[in-house]
Amino acid sequence: MNLKQQVVVFASWVALFYGASIMSYTQYISLYYLPAGVSTAAFFVFGKRIFPAVFCAIFFVSLDLNGILQGRFDPHQLATATLFAMVHTGAYAFAGLSAQFISKHVFTNSLPAKNSMILICYTLAALIAATGALLIWELVTLRSDIPFIEAWLPFWIGDAVGVVVITPLFAVLFRRLLPKQRIAWLDVYFEHDYLLNNQWGPFVFKLAALLITVITVLLLDNAIAHPSIGMLIFFVAIPQFWIAFTEQTIRTIFSLILLTVVISSGYNFLALGDNAVIYQIAIYFVAVTCYLGTAVPALHQRNRDLEQDSIYNKQTGLYSANYFEQAANLLIANRKPTQELSIAVIDIDQLQQINTECGFSTGDTVISQVATALQQHLPHHCLVAHSHGDIYWVLLPSTSVSNAVEILDKIRRNMPFVKDEHVTLRIKLNIGVTSLHLSETTSTALNRAFIALEQAKSSGRDKVCVN
Repeated sequence: MNLKQQVVVFASWVALFYGASIMSYTQYISLYYLPAGVSTAAFFVFGKRIFPAVFCAIFFVSLDLNGILQGRFDPHQLATATLFAMVHTGAYAFAGLSAQFISKHVFTNSLPAKNSMILICYTLAALIAATGALLIWELVTLRSDIPFIEAWLPFWIGDAVGVVVITPLFAVLFRRLLPKQRIAWLDVYFEHDYLLNNQWGPFVFKLAALLITVITVLLLDNAIAHPSIGMLIFFVAIPQFWIAFTEQTIRTIFSLILLTVVISSGYNFLALGDNAVIYQIAIYFVAVTCYLGTAVPALHQRNRDLEQDSIYNKQTGLYSANYFEQAANLLIANRKPTQELSIAVIDIDQLQQINTECGFSTGDTVISQVATALQQHLPHHCLVAHSHGDIYWVLLPSTSVSNAVEILDKIRRNMPFVKDEHVTLRIKLNIGVTSLHLSETTSTALNRAFIALEQAKSSGRDKVCVN
């Protein structure tokens, strides 16, 4: 058990509990319950070992400390505090541990699906916590100053907002208490940030637009005594979405925190008591859509990665086989009747033997050396692909077969030596060349080039043959 983690979580929980009481718009009820987010973030980052800190924090604030210090110890209150602590800790342990499990093991390649599952768990945990706390209050304490029916919805939504809004912030803060090495399941929520704008000017402008919208709605709600005016608060979603879609995750978290603080403070300061649930639902709606909105840059990055994978071979940086065929077919379709096209298939001779005798690292070096040689010595208008393993494809536009043989044979003869501490060897290539007929597709021509390649292998290796 890490004592520092326990102390930080306990202190954070207690501090935000009293911070939430400052923002209460009526007794025991605020627009959002800050400690719920602290508890969830603690379990999300640290796991079940943080249970003592969360349990002790809510147990501590549930006791009548003044009465205890004055000698009025009530065993009934001790039991009540224990029940409150059990309900709260159990509910948000479910939220945080479920979020951790989903982040590690579920929808590993889909951030939107991952976030959706997490939001469902958060909302369900808030429902359990709010319902349990109110039942304890009504049935165990026998107090009626918080009517269950009237308080249940504000309690639930307030807890849900607290979880959704506060958890990301404290997950970032608590992450600093963990070892500095990368934690993939946690850092995945921030790994796409490098794609996004990191300049402060545009962010400050968007933040100003957000704050102006919020303050305008609050002032209108205060000035015009009509229930529907409070619904305008939903328009804050527009600038908040703008931030979520275009700014780094930590900035989205900051803007969401600032938004909720301004709404809560303004609501209490202006005494807008009739629209509490509307404001709660609006904050929850905006926060939930921010979770989904932050996945948009991640989706964009994933699409870019897929596009890159479909165009380039990861190992060598040459074109992929699929892209080569598409580009070659397009070139063939637009060729002039008199234009000559040649295509070649290149095979690294005895690569499997090199891997066996010299190791796969030497084999990888050979593959990279061949790719580099083709890029450097082929005419710039040629199309070069690393099909797979030891096979390369080359399309030579406006090149006769005889010229293609001359170009490729020169490359073959000048292939470099590969040296390491154990071996020195010259890279040898088997090459098959053919011309593309007017009515031919790329795949048909490649098949004929493969036949020429087999001829090169069977007739002595390390040579160029034509079909």
